[in-house]
Amino acid sequence: MADRHNVLMFRQPETAGMPDVASNGATIDTARVIQRDNTEFLLVTTGALALRGKKAAGCLLEPEANDTVLIVRNLAAGAYILTVLERGGHAGRVMLPDDTTLCASDGALRLASDTVELVGATSASIEAPNIKLQGLRGEASFAELALTACVTAVKTGKLSLVAATIDTVAERITQRVKDCFRWVARTDSTKAGQVNISAEHRLDLKAGDASLVARHGVKIDGDKIHLG
Repeated sequence: MADRHNVLMFRQPETAGMPDVASNGATIDTARVIQRDNTEFLLVTTGALALRGKKAAGCLLEPEANDTVLIVRNLAAGAYILTVLERGGHAGRVMLPDDTTLCASDGALRLASDTVELVGATSASIEAPNIKLQGLRGEASFAELALTACVTAVKTGKLSLVAATIDTVAERITQRVKDCFRWVARTDSTKAGQVNISAEHRLDLKAGDASLVARHGVKIDGDKIHLG
């Protein structure tokens, strides 16, 4: 059987109204946070004892001024804040030590609230075999954006694109549309090894001035040809 002193950290108080006293001389008490001084907190206990204390590693909720906290004090180790018992009106902050990982050994890990914000001072990343983003409205803003994908499929009811410059490099582009309308304010230039234009019913070419130049031959074929 394990030694009783290794199992029980603190013993019950022998006198009512007195703070808990551990077998090693540690005392459990409540205190009020006055202010923070670097890594220490200025505290006043219920017995009007002023002292300095540090936050215990297991106290995740960051103590703030006017908070009521549970402390343990020892002459050798000093005073430590175990937990925050009552807030003094400040918004809660959960402070984790450096290089902390939140993980669930089994099942799902979910963050739920009316508003959820992920803020990284240097960077933020999401990595998973499958990532799903879903919402009624979405907005993304970047100074620079690089997108790399083996296959990309986009389905949308309406797409609006506004850009100063668009550069496209592709092996092949195939488009299938019912109606296509283009307005070019200045120059529309096409350079190709071969250009094929096929109209099932009618082809109209209109210009203020038109020039057709061929290096070898020009062929015009039709049932009726009108010139002039």
